[in-house]
Amino acid sequence: MLGFNLPDTVVTPSTFGVECRNVPWRLDVADEWLKVSPAEGTGEDTFSIVSVGADVNPSTYYRYSVFSLESAIDTTVYRYSQQIWQNSREIRARR
Repeated sequence: MLGFNLPDTVVTPSTFGVECRNVPWRLDVADEWLKVSPAEGTGEDTFSIVSVGADVNPSTYYRYSVFSLESAIDTTVYRYSQQIWQNSREIRARR
């Protein structure tokens, strides 16, 4: 599974496109520090740009999460999950 890598301080969120024609879709995130916008769409637009960002990572360890895209056509539900990780904060020794 491919993934996104975000810096420890996200200045400009990453973006990706969602194409769900004539069907509603929703993005769910596994952790509160991960932000997606918009989190849902009606499918009326043929293509939606989604922004993915994160709160500042205060830890010296990277962190990992997942967001999932879900859409339904008739009685069939389609779900796609995407890994995302955020770099750790760099701690530098003072001289």
